[in-house]
Amino acid sequence: MTPSTTYRTIRHRMIERVSTLDAEARAKAVPALPGWSVHDTYAHLTGICTDVLTGRLTTMAKPEWTAGQVADRAGLSLEDVCAEWAKAGPDMDAFLAAPGNERSHLLVQDAWQHEQDIAGALGMSTDRDAETCAWMAAFTLAHLGRRWPEDLPAVRVVADPVDRTLGTGPVAATLHTELYELARLVIGRRSRDQILALNWEGDPVPMLGSLHTFPMPVEALTD
Repeated sequence: MTPSTTYRTIRHRMIERVSTLDAEARAKAVPALPGWSVHDTYAHLTGICTDVLTGRLTTMAKPEWTAGQVADRAGLSLEDVCAEWAKAGPDMDAFLAAPGNERSHLLVQDAWQHEQDIAGALGMSTDRDAETCAWMAAFTLAHLGRRWPEDLPAVRVVADPVDRTLGTGPVAATLHTELYELARLVIGRRSRDQILALNWEGDPVPMLGSLHTFPMPVEALTD
């Protein structure tokens, strides 16, 4: 897989799914994204694609920016939102494939995670192929590793074929889990109780706050 082809596959899959969603599904709240509906989530994915391509967004989007992406498309039908995404999509595919745009691979992670968020909200199944899950987990772990606090013990995470140690020095805790669970955990889609219930060797509690990019949900998420 490549980030570009993966993004294209996710976009096509999500747009195709829209035809199966009735009005209730489109308005349904997404538990992983407090305050957002399914429609809002599509609006964000479309908005961030357009904003990056037009140069409006050059750094990681902040909450007020993503809120604007949603607000700007609140009056559009989901079909119109997806039409915008579909039109801009090929240019984004090319952008992601171009040398020097590796930082923008975050958009691939964003699209995949939000696809899982929506599927979880609607009780639907979605793609969880091992290669994609491994890429998503490794991408986020690399980010976490770069910012791992120096005063924290090291943590090892294992989900074949991913095997990554965060931090330096002796490993204080080791997690053995499945690829999909790891990809969701490290982005911030598993609650404290869900994380602690996984297969751990050692005590992960002191390091929990650094094991995810976004805050842990208070309530357990199922997807």
